[in-house]
Amino acid sequence: MKAILQKWGNSVAIRLPRSILEPAHLKPGQKVEVSAEVNRVVIQAAQSEYTLVELLTKITKKNLHEPVDSGAPVGNELL
Repeated sequence: MKAILQKWGNSVAIRLPRSILEPAHLKPGQKVEVSAEVNRVVIQAAQSEYTLVELLTKITKKNLHEPVDSGAPVGNELL
């Protein structure tokens, strides 16, 4: 498939048809990572970003580590 790079504000854009997006499992509005290689631009799905709540829900008794004693408070830690 051939496409044309077009000016879009101060950037350059390319339109990707559905026939390219579907096999790559990409959707409009999805975050992607774009990188440059020699004579090539690579577009791939960005890794998921997790919220703190999502991460905390993964903590179980089985994967929770024991508390670590770092000693008595010193300096401004006492405040």
